[in-house]
Amino acid sequence: MKNLILLFFLFPFVLQSQSGCPGGFTEYYLNSNNIKAAFHPRGSKFTTWGKGEFLVPYPSKKKLSTIFASTVWVGGFDNAGNYRRSIEKYPKPGEYDFSVGPLNSIGIPYDDTICMNFDTAWNVFAEDIYRHMTDYEEDFIINDTIPSIFGWPARGNKFFKQFNGFLQPDNLDFYRWAPFRDNNSNGVYDPDQGDYPELSPTSPGVIIPDQMMWMVFNDLDTNYTSGNLPLRLEFQLLAYAFHCEDNEILNNTIFNKYRIVSRATTRADSVFFGMWTDFDLGCSADDYIGSDSLRSTAFVYNEDPLDGDSQNDCSSGGDTYEGVPPVQSMTWLSHPMHAFSGEEHSADIPLEEYNILNGRWGDGTQIRPAGDGYNQSDSLAPTRYFFNGDPRDTSSWAAINVMDDPRDYKYVSSISLGRIDPGTVKDVVIAYMYHHDPDSDHLGQISKMQENIDSLFRIPFWSQPCVSTPLCLDDSCVWPGDFDKNGIVDQRDYLMWGVFNDQTGPVRNGQISWRGHPGEEWNSAFADINAKHGDADGSGVVDLEDIDIHRLNNLQTNRYYTGENFYPVGSDIELTALPFFDEQGRVEEINVKTSRAIENVHGLTFEIEFDTSLFEINKLFIRGISDTSRLFYGEVYDPSSFYRFAFVKKDHSTLQLNSGTSFFLPISDYIVLKPGLPIPNCTVIRLRNLKAIDADGNDLQLGSVPLVVCKEGYVGIEDPLIAKTKVYPNPSTGKLYIESEIPTEAQLFSIDGQLIRHFKASELNTSIDISSFHPGLYILRMMATGESIKIVLQ
Repeated sequence: MKNLILLFFLFPFVLQSQSGCPGGFTEYYLNSNNIKAAFHPRGSKFTTWGKGEFLVPYPSKKKLSTIFASTVWVGGFDNAGNYRRSIEKYPKPGEYDFSVGPLNSIGIPYDDTICMNFDTAWNVFAEDIYRHMTDYEEDFIINDTIPSIFGWPARGNKFFKQFNGFLQPDNLDFYRWAPFRDNNSNGVYDPDQGDYPELSPTSPGVIIPDQMMWMVFNDLDTNYTSGNLPLRLEFQLLAYAFHCEDNEILNNTIFNKYRIVSRATTRADSVFFGMWTDFDLGCSADDYIGSDSLRSTAFVYNEDPLDGDSQNDCSSGGDTYEGVPPVQSMTWLSHPMHAFSGEEHSADIPLEEYNILNGRWGDGTQIRPAGDGYNQSDSLAPTRYFFNGDPRDTSSWAAINVMDDPRDYKYVSSISLGRIDPGTVKDVVIAYMYHHDPDSDHLGQISKMQENIDSLFRIPFWSQPCVSTPLCLDDSCVWPGDFDKNGIVDQRDYLMWGVFNDQTGPVRNGQISWRGHPGEEWNSAFADINAKHGDADGSGVVDLEDIDIHRLNNLQTNRYYTGENFYPVGSDIELTALPFFDEQGRVEEINVKTSRAIENVHGLTFEIEFDTSLFEINKLFIRGISDTSRLFYGEVYDPSSFYRFAFVKKDHSTLQLNSGTSFFLPISDYIVLKPGLPIPNCTVIRLRNLKAIDADGNDLQLGSVPLVVCKEGYVGIEDPLIAKTKVYPNPSTGKLYIESEIPTEAQLFSIDGQLIRHFKASELNTSIDISSFHPGLYILRMMATGESIKIVLQ
């Protein structure tokens, strides 16, 4: 584990600055092949919450990373000879040089109402693009407005606000925004006319990666870290990857394309662009770094054939690779590498980082190829490349030959951009590759690296470079973590996981990113759901490792999610609390317990719903968490969200819940009034999506009633205990009128608790045709007030 504490991870909120939008630190993942990499839309990448997030191979039982963190460095001189730079290492509150969002044509950031909208990453997968292409080719009409296509941040997209909630800035020059295939050659993105995201729009062939992710940031912050003026550059980062069943090299590579646009009003000279990187190859305590200038590559390799500095253990606390560890490389594809140097021997002068970008030590001393490269004999010709010898040659200047001990290296690999005039555009492409030959030793991995990089340069990128993995374009896809196939990963999935647990079937492609993956049907199915949907990691067996993927994709939704919730009426599960608010507006001693004995319970789930505009919830303490036979749902605590609860038996058994069984420990102050708000007269709390199943996945048909909590002694006309709804005629034969004083939705249940119909608020206060319903007794439930009204249909 890294000893360094990254302070910014303790502050996930958005921080404001004087001249830009520093943004938050939400991570977005590129994960479509054997690599999973985190990106922050403000420039930093491969790190999150103090952990390395360049995970390879992925997925695996161990979450092993080869890079701990990486950020942009850029420096040069304006036309008056002033040094300008923007650099970061581990950004933290109040100390950052980059901001989210674009710049206008004269290098000014947009105001907070605009730039903070860009604290995000736009993401599109190949299957969405191919679905869109097929849709248009059928009749030249788009029938399916896929959000990732219609919301793509491409130039002139007239649907952008509809799908993103805000307008694009209006100075849309040719170089701004994400790449797309312009079918009608009009210079703007028209998805309704068949345009689609595409990697290289000017190439003769169509190039569609398996995943593309686009974000934009700039160097117009107050430069707390560097203390210097910025260059007024805009960085448009396109991260992309291919998933190729026939190409091991591309399956172990991700690409970063930086489009660097000068928004300055004067030129800049002698500009260098670099990537500062903290390599951690599994255990960071036994790493060496090297460079290969002929291949424009920097890399990290292991000290010996065993990862870890104490057998297969790591003294710094990190996880270790089993067997021979890999090699991780970074290769400049678009430019020759200008320099590869370290950050040591700094002179604490403004030009320190510029010296490093230019292939010197921070104090300006030249690197000479002996020892650690510092203060060596003048008889040695200087070099700009740190440890540029071949580690397989014991006589070469390689770290493994001249350094007494491995170390946790931080380095800067840079390229020269030269002179940049106002409006100049530079495209820079970097490949991050993972290399592993299990039949070779730690130095043999370097041979593997060189072969892979040479092969990468030979790939014809003017056409689709590989046969993509089969795509899934219908509702049979496996969405990793959505065990109950309802379009969302949430606590309800635990119930079907318990039913599917230990089932086996054909192995999938092993990918676990949140998208639809093709998978063969398994021989087993329960509750009309094929058991393959329980296999989140594609291993061919449903087990606890699939729960890890569920947690990873928690609360993700797909295009099949309708957002419908249900509120089964009944007296099986009771929601209780003290009947009145206390003097601070708190709802005390809230609890959920059974009102009767319930048999054959394999799993149970519900959400506690409350008015989030007024209240927030303290963390509830689950009763029986030590019961090892049950798996309990756990989520990141968010006081402004409904509380989600679930448990399921792991061994296919069932249990009896006796009357009065409580699911939470009796601790008060669960729901509290938000600061500064007046205590309302009353509030309604209810159980949403209450469900219990037996071991075969059958619904046990449980219900509950809402809980109303008021001010003590309150009996005003707004008391929700007083009916606000009129229903007539009752009994009714053909039409029903439901009049409500407040906006609400409603649900009609049969007497046994089955939901018959859900009424939207717009359907109330008008006549409703019920002539198709069978005669009998029904329950009408008003969702805003909790009223339950008996309805007789004749």
